[in-house]
Amino acid sequence: MQLCSDKKLPNASTDQNHNSNAKRSTLSNHMPKPGVLPGATIALIAPAGIFNYKTFESSRQILHSQGYITLYSDRILKRRGDVCGSEWERALDIIEFMKSPSVDAIWCIRGGYGSSQILRWLPNLPWWRKPIIGYSDISFLHFFIHSSARAITFHGPNLIELATMSPENLNEVFSALRGEKIFSWFFDSSQVLKHGTACGKILGGNLTCLAHILGTPYLRIETFQEAILFIEDINEKPYRIDRMLTQLRDAGVMDHICGLLIGNFAKCGDYETEIRERILRICSPYSFPIVEGFPVGHTIPQTLIPLGARVRLNTLEGTLSLE
Repeated sequence: MQLCSDKKLPNASTDQNHNSNAKRSTLSNHMPKPGVLPGATIALIAPAGIFNYKTFESSRQILHSQGYITLYSDRILKRRGDVCGSEWERALDIIEFMKSPSVDAIWCIRGGYGSSQILRWLPNLPWWRKPIIGYSDISFLHFFIHSSARAITFHGPNLIELATMSPENLNEVFSALRGEKIFSWFFDSSQVLKHGTACGKILGGNLTCLAHILGTPYLRIETFQEAILFIEDINEKPYRIDRMLTQLRDAGVMDHICGLLIGNFAKCGDYETEIRERILRICSPYSFPIVEGFPVGHTIPQTLIPLGARVRLNTLEGTLSLE
């Protein structure tokens, strides 16, 4: 493997260039101190879909402008159909960078499709300690890691999205990455579908990915014990949303979680008449609080959600905050 890096490493070359149902709400972020600070090395991996190299370079330069060093292997440039190389090659990048003492965090380049293919190659070990950043198809990795270890990973923008973010959104993402903001979300009473309070670890991601990984060896149902779960999706018909929520219920997810946050369901039909009703019907036997408009999804500005962190949800106060 050839490594491409901004600093000298053994066997490495150098490159010194440095539709929305979300309602009005406020989300702040927190990376457990000291965060991923400027000067840290961020490894870039491609566990899923192929990507545009020009956009990749533009996004990588944004990391450099924020003071970070980037590192990636030449395997990310391989192509096998819709994905970046073989299953083993994509898994090997994660394993090597997770074990490398020179790597501080891992940022996924793109979602799309393919992350589920590599789970069988990943060791089920408790040393998944470095933060992985990404969303959409990267949800497979988040759920797998939280089923295997006590860790903090970050539901947030995939790398190539940095190139098209507004300056305000970029500032929010990197402030969160550096640990300069306390994670919290403030919402109003109109967003509460079921009142209550809950304390637990926050987990979540793409609903389709969650429904597909359930029932496999890569996600233990106990992972959701006392979890506050958030879900989002895009381009799914309402009946498919219904089917996936039913899968979550029948697999036991609803029996374990203590709260549910509804994110953005873009291009999934009319949210108010077709999605909300299905959520309420399927969750009606359960007493956990439900809040809609959680600002995560494919068509709204991305930020960092610290998956695995313990949070407290209080619908009467309209707050979700770190414990």
